[in-house]
Amino acid sequence: MRKLGFDEIQHANFLMLNFTPDVKNTNTPTRFTEVAKRGADLDLNSAEVSIVREVAASRHTTLDPTLSIFEDMFLTRAGEIPRGFQPIAKRLPPQVRRGLFSSGLTPPAGMDQQYRKSFAKMVS
Repeated sequence: MRKLGFDEIQHANFLMLNFTPDVKNTNTPTRFTEVAKRGADLDLNSAEVSIVREVAASRHTTLDPTLSIFEDMFLTRAGEIPRGFQPIAKRLPPQVRRGLFSSGLTPPAGMDQQYRKSFAKMVS
């Protein structure tokens, strides 16, 4: 990682996408939805993941996973205020507060728990 000239990785979804090589187009919402659908199934003890972890640690690579964004996306459903905003939502201007109710991804039927498990895997 540092060998390639960078010392920080941002956004946990891109880190997780390294383990789904068939996802080629990462400049569309698939960079979120595919991680939400498949992240729960990622084996964090696999050889692939262990190598990335070891290289990052040995090169002192900083990880900035921006987990609050993915918490909102993977756990918040339409009509809910994201957890991170709940303590302050009542103090926000009405138009900002209204916008909070539309955050989050809508999982396909039967995938709600998978999305939740995928976020838990990101945090792991």
